[in-house]
Amino acid sequence: METINDDPNRILLQAGMAVLLIALALAWTLVFTRAIPIDIVTNVIADYPRLLQAHIDFLLMGALLLGFYGARVPLPKSVRGAMAIGVFTNPAGFLYLALWPELITDAFLAFSIVSFVITTYGFGMACVVILRSTVSRRAESFAAGRAAATSGA
Repeated sequence: METINDDPNRILLQAGMAVLLIALALAWTLVFTRAIPIDIVTNVIADYPRLLQAHIDFLLMGALLLGFYGARVPLPKSVRGAMAIGVFTNPAGFLYLALWPELITDAFLAFSIVSFVITTYGFGMACVVILRSTVSRRAESFAAGRAAATSGA
């Protein structure tokens, strides 16, 4: 019986759960910034809309990872790694801007570009691998069906 520890894609599940926990913490931060203001939180959050963007981006990234994990198609290690890194680094840019909107430095811009490239590679290649697996499966099913039809005739 296959356990989750044998699954090469388990990093997607692990990273997905981690970013969803971050999104949950950010949801409470949003509450303590506006709905039930707490001074220590409101004094730290400089840009509420960016905090909301970070929260939504962490949610979306977590959901995407769970979807890719659910596809049950083994992905190459480089793709899994890029996805696991990107789901943290992309939304982290919004979180950074929520805390320090005035500190858009060259280092931040470089970080953002590198993060975007890594994330694009991971998710883009995952799409290609999964799409190719569905085409291969369809072709195999078609060939098996055709072979069965001709051998029975």
